Amino acid sequence: MISGIGVYIWSVLSAVSVLFAIAKPILKLTDDIERYSKLYGEHTTTYMALKTIEEDMKRRHVLAQEHIDQFMAVRARAAELARLDDIQPLKKLILQLQQDVITEIPVESLWMPK
Repeated sequence: MISGIGVYIWSVLSAVSVLFAIAKPILKLTDDIERYSKLYGEHTTTYMALKTIEEDMKRRHVLAQEHIDQFMAVRARAAELARLDDIQPLKKLILQLQQDVITEIPVESLWMPK
């Protein structure tokens, strides 16, 4: 039989477990985690597809119709992903991330086909 401090510890653990069991469906954390995991995977796939198109254009020094077709397919997929994104993203975070991208990839370094 449990006595003394053991009773207190088990009571606290039981109470915490009950609180987590109640809070889990209310907070829907698992839904958000699943959605963000899917978004991360899909955006990584999109990034790699665009990177492949870019590398091929640089290697061949041409913007071919196949590149345009591939880009349009990636763009359509990105539009589908938009519905999984946050409905009300944090504007301050967006501005910070945009600045990070501009710092990392200066506009002058971008190549534009003629």
